[in-house]
This record gives sequence, C-alpha cells and structure tokens, in this order.
Amino acid sequence: MQFAVTPCCKPQESIIGYCLRLAKRNGFTTIRDMLSDPVILRLAKGLKSGVFELDALLPDTAPMGQASVRCVLFKKPHSILPRICLTCIAQDNVIPVSHQSPFIYRCDKHNDVLIDTCSHCSHPLHWDVDLLNARCTNASCQRPLGACQSVLPDSLPPQDLSDCLFAGIFARNPHKLSIKTHTFAKCYHIRSIIEDGFKLLTQERRAKMWLAESMSNFSHQLPITFRTIPIALLQRHLKSQNWPANEVFKQLAQCEYNNAAGSNCSVPPLLTHADVAMQLFGVELFELKQLQQFELIITTSVANLNKGVVVDISPVFNALPFNTTLQQMPTLKELMPLLHASNITVGKILEAILTQRLASSYRPSYDILTSLRVDPDCLLELIKALKSQSTLQKLTLSEASKLTGLTEKKLLSLRENGIIKKLPWDHDFSLKFCSYNEIVKLQKAQLTKQMLLQLPHD
Repeated sequence: MQFAVTPCCKPQESIIGYCLRLAKRNGFTTIRDMLSDPVILRLAKGLKSGVFELDALLPDTAPMGQASVRCVLFKKPHSILPRICLTCIAQDNVIPVSHQSPFIYRCDKHNDVLIDTCSHCSHPLHWDVDLLNARCTNASCQRPLGACQSVLPDSLPPQDLSDCLFAGIFARNPHKLSIKTHTFAKCYHIRSIIEDGFKLLTQERRAKMWLAESMSNFSHQLPITFRTIPIALLQRHLKSQNWPANEVFKQLAQCEYNNAAGSNCSVPPLLTHADVAMQLFGVELFELKQLQQFELIITTSVANLNKGVVVDISPVFNALPFNTTLQQMPTLKELMPLLHASNITVGKILEAILTQRLASSYRPSYDILTSLRVDPDCLLELIKALKSQSTLQKLTLSEASKLTGLTEKKLLSLRENGIIKKLPWDHDFSLKFCSYNEIVKLQKAQLTKQMLLQLPHD
C-alpha cells in the first residue's frame, strides 16, 4: 500500500481520525476505497491495522483521561462510533482521541456539544471522509452538520456522565431486566441517550412516570421487589446517590403494596441474571441450582448455571399455592429467627414449599419473605427432619478461637476473605458462627504448616 501524501500526526489525534485525514489528502472520497471494514473497525478501537505501511504512519494511542471511570455497560471506556466537534473540524481538521470516550459530552477544548447524529436525516454518523468536511456520512443526505443545543450543565464530571449514560439506557427501555457488558462502547445516538438519562435522574416527575411505566409491564402476581427489577438494577450501578430520582425510588420501598388479585394467575416468563435472582430469593448459587433440578428455574442457554447466566424465574411463582385457609398464618419473614436458630436456609424452605413438603400460602406482598405464609407446626416438623439429615455443625467464634488459637478478629477476617467458608444461611456475615468442618480443616492446615517448618533445610 503506497500513499502519495503522508501528513504528520497532530497532537492527541485519534488513530481512526488520522486515517480519515490520510484518505482525504490522498484523494479518496470514502475511506472504504482505501481500507476494508474489518480494518476500519480495528482502527476505531484504537488498534493497529495490521498493514505495515499504514501502521508505520499511525500516531501512538493516547490515554483519554477518563480511564478511571467505569461503567457496567462496557469493559473499556472507548467508543467505536464517531463523535465530532465542529470547531475542531473547522480549525484543525482533526478528531481528537478524547472524543472517543463515552464519558464526555462536550469538546474538552472548545466546550461544544459533540455531534454523533445528523440533525437533518437523524442518521447516526459513521467513520468516513465526510466527517472531516463536517457533512453527514449518510450517502442519501450528505448535508452540512449543524451544532446541537445542550440540555446538560457545562461542568458535569465524567462520573456523572457515566450515570447519565447508564440511566439513559433504562429511560429508553423501562422493562430492562438484564445488562450485557460489551468490550467497547457502541451506543448509537449516545448524546441523546445521555440527555434522556440526565432527565430521568434529575426530574422527579419524569422519574415517577418511568417508574409507573416500568412496573406496569409486570404481573400483579409478583412481589413488589420482583416487579421493580429494572429499578434495582439501575440503583445498584449508579455511582452517585445524590440524584433527585433516588428519592423517588426510595419512596417505593416505603409504599404499601395493594394487590386485589387473589387467584392463582399464570406469571409470564421473567428473565433476569442469576445473581439478581439469588438476591431476590435470598438464596445461594447452589440452592438456585437445586431449584433448577426441579425445573423451577430455567436457564436460557446451554451454559452451566452461574451468576452471569440469564434465567427464567417465573416457574417458581406458577408453582406457589394460593391457599386461603393459611392467610392468617405467620409470614416467612416473621419466622426467620426460628430458621436462623435452626440453621435452615431460605433455599431449603423454598424447596420444601415448591415440592409440597411444607403447607404454605402465597399472596403477593413486598418481597418473597412477606409473600409466603407457612403452617408453624408443619415448619417445626420440617426443621426436625432437615436437622436429622444434616451433618453440618456450627461453632461460635469464641469456641473456634479456643480450638485454633486465633483471635475472633482474625477468624472474621479469614471468613470474609473466603479462607473459612461462611455458613449457607449467613448472607451478610452478620452471624458470629463458623462451620465445624471448616475449623477442622483450618486446624489440619496449621498442623501441616508447623510440621513443614520443623523439617531441616538443605
């Protein structure tokens, strides 16, 4: 590959931006007359082309300045779609590498809003020579690009822009139940997505409308925590808790759930990630796998069940009984102290209910624990049966300290770091107990280490 003209690289110029200038200076009207689409994609990612003559001319990839900002939507803070500043094009005919960061909204040099869409045909821009002529890259349009009006404050930091981008995805899809992480950012119309997210996070009225629309898509046979999966996902990944919309979302947790439906209506498929299902049901991964064996949790792929797999959790609710004779019985939440004292997990109770070994009644309430009512006498019989089957014993931290010679503080540290496995029912490390079997393993490890230290060295 030979070039008649080889222009010098400009400071902070992107690799793909330089290639567009190279194509323009050598008389190409479109970069696809010079390079193939796979090569253009590599250049857009900030990678070398694999063509020796071209790679020798390319600028070194410069850091974009927002590498410390992270977003669950993608692993690398680098957009493979173009955004341009009209002033940069007019003055220097350059596309800086910083404009490929998804966490900026304005040009860091001229403060102009970055353009990613033609205002005439609404077509998203793509990498081509017409960008350097400040024209639309849609072949059927090619009109001059116009400046955009800003709806965001001038000094919004990259971290807040990351929140706005993430919230914008949910603003456009109120029923989103899972998040897919891509390697590079590839968001068409990213400017308007950021603006939609900003409106959702800053305008209480907009947040309430989105909230109502989000919940309206879910069956009233679900507890409120299951109807608000999109809200929980959005809140979990927001970096700032100071957005006005957070107050609207908090009010949701305090509202009284009123469900007029008393019959057992079928719940349509409800897809979400396994880790979200674990959190909502209050179970561990191995307990989720046990529910899968009874076809109460269905995976949507052939992959083994893990925290990142998308699962359908609707069969659980379709299997729960509506027994009006047990409506006066205590809820599962009221019986949690008994379960903790008996070392019985929520997963075991769910399994017993769904396999009809425990008399229960389901009526949607705030969460799964307040929605399930069980017969206390039947529960005591189940606990007795489970305890007779279980070989798992527990020790207090004080007892474990005497056996190992380690302080309680050290034992807590080992447990939090996974050296000592926590008890299955201890979801937040709040219980001051350890598994007897884990302490025995620790004793053996200590003894082995002492014996090795006593061996003579060469």
